[in-house]
Amino acid sequence: MNSQKELQIGKKVQAFRIARGMTLRELAKDIGISASMLSQIERDLANPSISTLQSIAKVLSIPMFTFFKNENEDLLVRSNARKSIGIADGSDLKYDLLTPNTIGSIQFCMMLIPPTNKSGANPLSHIGEEVAYVLSGKIDINISGTTYHLNTDDSIRIPPMTEHLWINNTDEEVRIIFAISPPSY
Repeated sequence: MNSQKELQIGKKVQAFRIARGMTLRELAKDIGISASMLSQIERDLANPSISTLQSIAKVLSIPMFTFFKNENEDLLVRSNARKSIGIADGSDLKYDLLTPNTIGSIQFCMMLIPPTNKSGANPLSHIGEEVAYVLSGKIDINISGTTYHLNTDDSIRIPPMTEHLWINNTDEEVRIIFAISPPSY
């Protein structure tokens, strides 16, 4: 198993905090620990408890597993080596991460929506802004109750904290590239 030093959990906490525009004191207050303790965590001098990591992940709106991934600083993502993010609801929907990792201020993904399927049972929202580009296919997106029909090469902006749902009513897979800032997957 990787040690905390190898995983650099503190460095990841610091990178996400800075990407969110939060000060050390703001994050410490929001998660209920002292600024000096958070400083020690960020410098990998103190081991955060699981509950502290859960609080940090919640406040920063990132998945907790991100802290435990040992990611190098690769700049290149080969098409045959993309990381895929499955959906827990059992659907065939798939997200491919187009950026090398989940650290940074922006994240690019490709969503693959199978024929006659949708992005989830219910609309979702993210704390960040999202811009989507339809790489192939025809798709409907419902944003806050309004449905937009998009074709190949169309794009759309989804404002922060706006509920949205992608709906593929065709018999072909739809491929959508999207950027999210700050990252939320």
